[in-house]
Amino acid sequence: MGGVSFPYVTPAFGVMDGYDLVYTLVLLCAGFAVVWLAAKVFHVRRAGVPHLGAILVAFLLSPFHPLAIVVAIVPFALGFLTGRSTKIAMDPTDPFSPRIKLSCEDYSRVAEQRHQFARSPAAQLFYENPRIHWTGKLSFLFQGFGLYRHARGLALATSWLYISIWGWANSGNGDLYVLLFLLSLPFGNAMGSLWKYAKGHPGSRKPSIVGRPFRPTLWSFVHSSLYRMTPAMTGAAIVYFFYEKNGAIAVVTAVLSALFCIYLLLQTIVVHTQRIYLLDDAIVISGIGRPYGIPWSEVEKAVVRERHNLLSGTDKLLVIVSRQGAQMAYPVSILSRDAQKHVLREVRRRVPTSSVFDDPTV
Repeated sequence: MGGVSFPYVTPAFGVMDGYDLVYTLVLLCAGFAVVWLAAKVFHVRRAGVPHLGAILVAFLLSPFHPLAIVVAIVPFALGFLTGRSTKIAMDPTDPFSPRIKLSCEDYSRVAEQRHQFARSPAAQLFYENPRIHWTGKLSFLFQGFGLYRHARGLALATSWLYISIWGWANSGNGDLYVLLFLLSLPFGNAMGSLWKYAKGHPGSRKPSIVGRPFRPTLWSFVHSSLYRMTPAMTGAAIVYFFYEKNGAIAVVTAVLSALFCIYLLLQTIVVHTQRIYLLDDAIVISGIGRPYGIPWSEVEKAVVRERHNLLSGTDKLLVIVSRQGAQMAYPVSILSRDAQKHVLREVRRRVPTSSVFDDPTV
């Protein structure tokens, strides 16, 4: 690939471009961040999903040639089937013991039990026991549960090298198809183990809240997102008008504006995933993280901070203060007008509520 490179030499395949390693690493990191954020927004709690999504994103954005599929499909499939297998020996100390197939969740529980045993004093006594044959000790030791616990990290590490070689091979370096064939088996095994890990770790269930949720409106999300994109628009305008005179300064300013814009957009997404519940015994806020709330009996007061915004109208922030000094805040202005009136009316009915008017802003 083009760009700045730092080549290195392998005995069999000549000069390879190190730029592809950096490109693949950037794809994996960016894909992981995007999929992780999407999993948070849509409440996907299954472990390993961001890792699997990052690898798929890196593959989709890498060079492709149909011949690579023909070369890699068989060893990858064999490795994947081996990696996702959940068969374990009925007697872990007997290499020839019959094997049983578990569900992915049961396999993860057995793996955790074996890990806890390996860290206990009983494991040391087991390996030092002279009455247990050394083949039984080796059989217990090499069951693959240790690698399974690190399936996410191993999949990302192996995919970094594998996808880089995939890109080199599909960019015209046909000599690398032999290496691609050889690496497809261990890479498939790592991906199969990651698939098994994700299915075996569905994550803790989010507590259900019985009550009417007040959700942000779509218009508020669209309006806020457009508002948060103004730094990027400013950076683009600076590059357009000042690039010829101050090219480097204009580009740096545009990059900083884009990063600041991304930060603001992430804030907008997090805020608009939050819902507020007015229950009989408490006020609760639910969002990306675990729900949190304060019982009405422990609420000391409520404050509505209002600020006039020349672009978005009046912003309202509801702050609940408990008798122990804990606070929770919710921007009620992201709700519909009817929902705002209902929430504020209910809060004023239950606890002493005051209003504070802050200085206007753009």
